[in-house]
Amino acid sequence: MPLSGRKPKAKSKKCKVCNNLDPRGHRNSHTDTESGRTTLCCAIDPLDLVAVRENGCRFCRLLIRALDRLVKDWRRMRTAIIVDLVDGKTIKVTFTRSKEKKWLEIYSPKGQSSPINPFGLTILSNSQGFQRITLES
Repeated sequence: MPLSGRKPKAKSKKCKVCNNLDPRGHRNSHTDTESGRTTLCCAIDPLDLVAVRENGCRFCRLLIRALDRLVKDWRRMRTAIIVDLVDGKTIKVTFTRSKEKKWLEIYSPKGQSSPINPFGLTILSNSQGFQRITLES
């Protein structure tokens, strides 16, 4: 035990499904030497997201809420959901449906809270003509 008498805080573990929507700290993360930006491309099985419980990973729940609002029957898809994460950029989600590539983007408007903040404002757009939807906590 440290001299302060307190136990050291355990490092919070990253979600095995979404890596907490953070490009850093994953074995497949890549940092560009010129820009210093870290990137990560995660392939997520829809069944893994469906298995997330209400008290599970809040980052997975954000993806679930976004997909529920914009993608009909995504829970039945058998193709991977690709989540592109770039440090300081929007979260890009792509998938293939009926041989057509679809996408949506999760971001916060300038001056708003982060999209991963459960009390923040999150706006989504998708490949169906930039439909914008506000997700409220």
